[in-house]
Amino acid sequence: MISIDNLKKAVPGLRNRSASVMTLSLGSPEELFDVSGTSMFSPGARFQSGIDELLERVAASPGNANLNLIVKIPSDAAAGVLAGDIEAAIRRYCEQRLVQNASLLKAQRRNGLTAIPLGALLFLGGLGLSASLTGSATPGPIRFVLGDAAFLVVAWVGLWYPLDALLFYSRPLRKERRVLQIVSKITVELELS
Repeated sequence: MISIDNLKKAVPGLRNRSASVMTLSLGSPEELFDVSGTSMFSPGARFQSGIDELLERVAASPGNANLNLIVKIPSDAAAGVLAGDIEAAIRRYCEQRLVQNASLLKAQRRNGLTAIPLGALLFLGGLGLSASLTGSATPGPIRFVLGDAAFLVVAWVGLWYPLDALLFYSRPLRKERRVLQIVSKITVELELS
């Protein structure tokens, strides 16, 4: 039985009409992942790899759960590469980056969790010192600078850093994970020029 997905892959130009369409022009299939051999003096030189450009464009565009990619490659550089080959390579790349991303997210979470004891110590110590100085007979300016300002700042930093590390430091990694998941399901159409 022929599925719609197989039909879309087999028939050029038949792609999901409700999906976002992006075009990526490459000088060769290798430029999808590597630009180290590219001379910036040549007119078609690339500053970044095709996959990096694709990830940036997907991250910048809203609502792109379904994505079709048209890859334009000069016919003399294609050397028997098929759209399915490019699609499989992109999928493998995304799978490996998702594994790396998950490890980085775990490390980020562990960093936030291990900061909690020290943060709690700073918070309680800062509040305790502030309260003891505020209620003491210490001269006004010293009581204000240390009790009402410096020790409260120490308490705030002790509370702030662990929460910041847990809630916000991982935000770029979570966004990258979402983009990689979208790109891993991409449908590729190859256009030879």
